[in-house]
Amino acid sequence: VWPTANYMVKKLRILIGEHLRKLSMGYFSEKTTGSLNTLVADEMQLIQTIIYQAFPDFIVAVTFVTLTPLFLLFIDWRLTLVRMAVIPAAAPFYLWQKNVLARGLKKRSDSLAVVNSEVIEYVQGMEVLKAFKQTGEQFKKFNETLKKFRDMNIHVTVKGELPMTLAQMVIDLGLCLILLFATFFLLGGTTSL
Repeated sequence: VWPTANYMVKKLRILIGEHLRKLSMGYFSEKTTGSLNTLVADEMQLIQTIIYQAFPDFIVAVTFVTLTPLFLLFIDWRLTLVRMAVIPAAAPFYLWQKNVLARGLKKRSDSLAVVNSEVIEYVQGMEVLKAFKQTGEQFKKFNETLKKFRDMNIHVTVKGELPMTLAQMVIDLGLCLILLFATFFLLGGTTSL
Protein backbone atom coordinates (compact mmCIF):
# COMPACT_ATOMS: atom_id res chain seq x y z
CA VAL A 1 0.00 0.00 0.00
CA TRP A 2 2.86 2.42 0.84
CA PRO A 3 4.30 2.53 -2.74
CA THR A 4 0.77 3.06 -4.10
CA ALA A 5 0.17 5.89 -1.62
CA ASN A 6 3.48 7.52 -2.59
CA TYR A 7 2.71 7.18 -6.30
CA MET A 8 -0.81 8.61 -5.95
CA VAL A 9 0.37 11.59 -3.90
CA LYS A 10 3.21 12.24 -6.37
CA LYS A 11 0.72 12.28 -9.25
CA LEU A 12 -1.63 14.57 -7.29
CA ARG A 13 1.21 17.00 -6.55
CA ILE A 14 2.15 17.07 -10.24
CA LEU A 15 -1.48 17.73 -11.20
CA ILE A 16 -1.76 20.51 -8.61
CA GLY A 17 1.54 22.00 -9.80
CA GLU A 18 0.33 21.99 -13.40
CA HIS A 19 -2.98 23.52 -12.36
CA LEU A 20 -1.31 26.25 -10.27
CA ARG A 21 0.90 27.14 -13.23
CA LYS A 22 -2.20 27.87 -15.31
CA LEU A 23 -3.98 30.05 -12.74
CA SER A 24 -4.18 33.82 -13.05
CA MET A 25 -2.20 36.23 -10.88
CA GLY A 26 -5.48 37.25 -9.22
CA TYR A 27 -5.75 33.80 -7.67
CA PHE A 28 -2.36 34.16 -6.01
CA SER A 29 -3.17 37.62 -4.67
CA GLU A 30 -6.24 36.15 -2.92
CA LYS A 31 -4.37 33.17 -1.40
CA THR A 32 -1.68 33.25 1.24
CA THR A 33 1.60 31.39 0.85
CA GLY A 34 0.58 29.34 3.86
CA SER A 35 -2.66 28.15 2.28
CA LEU A 36 -0.84 27.13 -0.90
CA ASN A 37 1.80 25.33 1.16
CA THR A 38 -0.98 23.59 3.08
CA LEU A 39 -2.52 22.37 -0.15
CA VAL A 40 0.66 21.17 -1.84
CA ALA A 41 2.50 19.76 1.19
CA ASP A 42 0.34 19.14 4.25
CA GLU A 43 -2.93 18.09 2.61
CA MET A 44 -1.03 15.68 0.36
CA GLN A 45 0.58 14.18 3.47
CA LEU A 46 -2.89 13.70 4.94
CA ILE A 47 -4.09 11.98 1.76
CA GLN A 48 -1.02 9.74 1.84
CA THR A 49 -1.77 8.79 5.45
CA ILE A 50 -5.40 8.05 4.61
CA ILE A 51 -4.38 5.79 1.72
CA TYR A 52 -1.69 4.10 3.79
CA GLN A 53 -3.62 3.62 7.04
CA ALA A 54 -7.35 4.10 6.57
CA PHE A 55 -7.78 2.34 3.22
CA PRO A 56 -6.55 -1.08 4.48
CA ASP A 57 -8.76 -0.71 7.56
CA PHE A 58 -11.69 0.12 5.30
CA ILE A 59 -11.05 -2.98 3.16
CA VAL A 60 -10.87 -5.17 6.28
CA ALA A 61 -14.11 -3.65 7.64
CA VAL A 62 -16.00 -4.11 4.36
CA THR A 63 -14.70 -7.66 3.98
CA PHE A 64 -15.64 -8.48 7.57
CA VAL A 65 -19.15 -7.05 7.21
CA THR A 66 -19.65 -8.85 3.88
CA LEU A 67 -18.09 -12.24 4.59
CA THR A 68 -19.32 -12.76 8.15
CA PRO A 69 -23.01 -13.04 7.13
CA LEU A 70 -22.06 -15.39 4.27
CA PHE A 71 -20.05 -17.57 6.65
CA LEU A 72 -22.89 -17.58 9.18
CA LEU A 73 -25.34 -18.51 6.41
CA PHE A 74 -23.55 -21.86 6.07
CA ILE A 75 -23.73 -22.44 9.82
CA ASP A 76 -27.29 -21.27 10.58
CA TRP A 77 -29.37 -18.76 8.61
CA ARG A 78 -30.82 -17.35 11.83
CA LEU A 79 -27.35 -16.21 12.94
CA THR A 80 -27.05 -14.35 9.64
CA LEU A 81 -30.25 -12.48 10.47
CA VAL A 82 -28.87 -11.58 13.92
CA ARG A 83 -25.67 -10.25 12.31
CA MET A 84 -27.53 -8.31 9.62
CA ALA A 85 -29.88 -6.72 12.17
CA VAL A 86 -26.95 -4.95 13.84
CA ILE A 87 -25.56 -3.28 10.71
CA PRO A 88 -28.45 -0.78 10.27
CA ALA A 89 -28.15 0.08 13.98
CA ALA A 90 -24.45 1.04 13.48
CA ALA A 91 -25.03 3.04 10.26
CA PRO A 92 -26.28 6.27 11.94
CA PHE A 93 -23.11 6.41 14.07
CA TYR A 94 -20.90 6.04 11.00
CA LEU A 95 -22.84 8.81 9.23
CA TRP A 96 -22.53 10.99 12.35
CA GLN A 97 -18.78 10.41 12.42
CA LYS A 98 -18.50 11.18 8.71
CA ASN A 99 -20.24 14.54 9.21
CA VAL A 100 -18.17 15.39 12.30
CA LEU A 101 -14.91 14.55 10.51
CA ALA A 102 -15.88 16.44 7.34
CA ARG A 103 -16.50 19.62 9.34
CA GLY A 104 -13.46 19.02 11.54
CA LEU A 105 -11.08 18.40 8.66
CA LYS A 106 -12.22 21.61 6.96
CA LYS A 107 -11.51 23.56 10.16
CA ARG A 108 -8.17 21.77 10.50
CA SER A 109 -7.21 22.63 6.94
CA ASP A 110 -8.10 26.30 7.43
CA SER A 111 -6.21 26.40 10.73
CA LEU A 112 -3.20 24.69 9.16
CA ALA A 113 -3.09 27.35 6.43
CA VAL A 114 -2.95 30.02 9.16
CA VAL A 115 -0.16 28.12 10.94
CA ASN A 116 1.82 27.78 7.72
CA SER A 117 1.41 31.48 6.99
CA GLU A 118 2.60 32.33 10.51
CA VAL A 119 5.63 30.04 10.16
CA ILE A 120 6.60 31.60 6.84
CA GLU A 121 6.05 35.14 8.15
CA TYR A 122 8.00 34.40 11.34
CA VAL A 123 10.99 32.85 9.55
CA GLN A 124 11.11 35.33 6.65
CA GLY A 125 10.77 38.31 8.96
CA MET A 126 13.39 37.21 11.47
CA GLU A 127 16.02 39.73 10.32
CA VAL A 128 13.62 42.65 10.64
CA LEU A 129 12.29 41.36 13.97
CA LYS A 130 15.82 41.06 15.36
CA ALA A 131 16.79 44.49 14.06
CA PHE A 132 13.83 46.09 15.88
CA LYS A 133 14.04 43.72 18.88
CA GLN A 134 10.51 42.42 18.23
CA THR A 135 11.27 38.68 18.32
CA GLY A 136 9.52 38.20 21.68
CA GLU A 137 6.20 39.73 20.56
CA GLN A 138 6.22 37.88 17.26
CA PHE A 139 7.08 34.62 19.01
CA LYS A 140 4.10 35.06 21.36
CA LYS A 141 1.81 35.48 18.34
CA PHE A 142 3.42 32.47 16.65
CA ASN A 143 3.09 30.38 19.81
CA GLU A 144 -0.59 31.33 20.23
CA THR A 145 -1.32 30.23 16.66
CA LEU A 146 0.34 26.86 17.33
CA LYS A 147 -1.65 26.44 20.57
CA LYS A 148 -4.93 27.18 18.76
CA PHE A 149 -4.03 24.64 16.09
CA ARG A 150 -3.16 22.01 18.73
CA ASP A 151 -6.40 22.64 20.66
CA MET A 152 -8.47 22.48 17.50
CA ASN A 153 -6.84 19.17 16.51
CA ILE A 154 -7.56 17.69 19.93
CA HIS A 155 -11.16 18.92 19.73
CA VAL A 156 -11.70 17.38 16.27
CA THR A 157 -10.14 14.07 17.36
CA VAL A 158 -12.17 13.82 20.56
CA LYS A 159 -15.39 14.83 18.80
CA GLY A 160 -14.85 12.20 16.10
CA GLU A 161 -14.07 9.43 18.58
CA LEU A 162 -17.52 9.35 20.23
CA PRO A 163 -19.54 8.29 17.17
CA MET A 164 -16.81 5.85 16.11
CA THR A 165 -16.73 4.27 19.55
CA LEU A 166 -20.52 3.96 19.61
CA ALA A 167 -20.54 2.37 16.13
CA GLN A 168 -17.85 -0.10 17.20
CA MET A 169 -19.83 -0.93 20.35
CA VAL A 170 -22.92 -1.71 18.26
CA ILE A 171 -20.87 -3.95 15.94
CA ASP A 172 -19.29 -5.70 18.94
CA LEU A 173 -22.75 -6.09 20.47
CA GLY A 174 -23.72 -7.90 17.27
CA LEU A 175 -20.92 -10.42 17.83
CA CYS A 176 -22.09 -10.90 21.42
CA LEU A 177 -25.65 -11.44 20.17
CA ILE A 178 -24.43 -14.05 17.69
CA LEU A 179 -22.74 -15.95 20.52
CA LEU A 180 -25.84 -15.61 22.71
CA PHE A 181 -28.25 -16.79 20.01
CA ALA A 182 -25.89 -19.59 18.92
CA THR A 183 -25.74 -20.81 22.53
CA PHE A 184 -29.54 -20.59 22.80
CA PHE A 185 -29.96 -22.55 19.53
CA LEU A 186 -27.39 -25.14 20.64
CA LEU A 187 -29.01 -25.66 24.04
CA GLY A 188 -32.44 -25.83 22.37
CA GLY A 189 -31.14 -28.56 20.07
CA THR A 190 -31.95 -26.61 16.88
CA THR A 191 -28.33 -26.36 15.75
CA SER A 192 -25.19 -28.47 16.15
CA LEU A 193 -21.92 -27.48 17.75
